[in-house]
Formats: sequence, C-alpha cells, structure tokens
Amino acid sequence: MDALLGEDGLLSSLLNLGGITVPARTRFIANTVATTTYSSLTFGLFSGLVGAATPMGPLVPFLSGCWMGYSFGVYVVWRSAKMMAVRCAERYPKLLAHALEMEFGVCVPRECVNA
Repeated sequence: MDALLGEDGLLSSLLNLGGITVPARTRFIANTVATTTYSSLTFGLFSGLVGAATPMGPLVPFLSGCWMGYSFGVYVVWRSAKMMAVRCAERYPKLLAHALEMEFGVCVPRECVNA
C-alpha cells in the first residue's frame, strides 16, 4: 500500500507530474483510509469465503472479519505514525521542547533538550 500512497509512491509521482501539491494531513488521512479499507475488505472477504463453507453462512464471518481487518489496519497506521513521531523527536529535540512549551505549557529540562 505504501508503494501507491507513500512519500515516493505512484500517486505522489502522478500528482507531482501534474503540478499539484497535497498537504501532509491530507496524505496522512488518505493513507489511513486506504490502509484500513484494504485490510478490512481483505479480512472480511476471506472470512466470508470461509464462512460460506460452514452452515453458519457468510454474513457473520464477513462482518467479524471486516471488524478484525479494520482494527488491524488502524493498528498498522498507529504503529507507523508512532515510529515517525519518535524519529522526529530524536532528530529535533529542541523543536519538540519548543512545541511542548508553547502548546501545553510544559517546561522541558535543558538536560533533555541538549542531550
């Protein structure tokens, strides 16, 4: 999925070719929606297919598979966003300290910023 929607993905290349710039928040939301939709449908269709072979029928397995797929997709997006946030915090500690102080009034000790 990142090959299509990632930073250097196919969609980004097509938009850059057309001269269109897409804000970072829009790319994040598009990536989240695409990832969760893809995983939800994949899990749901597979579960529905397995459920069709049982006496229960495909509806309940499809719905539960969609739920599990969506949960898995949200977890994957959360994990990648968390890793990126930690990388940014490690690379730019002064910027993070400034943002925490300005937005939330949290005074960050100088030892943490200069470390």
